[in-house]
Amino acid sequence: MTGQRARTRETVASVAQYILLGGFAAVAAGISAQGLTGFARSNMELTGAWPYLLFLALDGAAGVCAVLPAWPSGVWLPPRAPSTGRTPRTARPLQKRSG
Repeated sequence: MTGQRARTRETVASVAQYILLGGFAAVAAGISAQGLTGFARSNMELTGAWPYLLFLALDGAAGVCAVLPAWPSGVWLPPRAPSTGRTPRTARPLQKRSG
């Protein structure tokens, strides 16, 4: 019974963590949306759905940039395209991160 109780306690703690994380993320997204849509309307003079699309694009890009470094090395990197021109002598190939 002790093993079952520990698993249940761990599951409850995990669910509580994800609920708190979702709540904090929702508040941060709401504040960001309010600021960015207001900026898009007043400074950029965007109308209709464009202020919301600006918010989604910028926050989406920030989310992608925040998540990518946490992925295993090399998973999200596209293959290197062959260069057709000359490269400067200072150009060096990318090295994989250790660890």
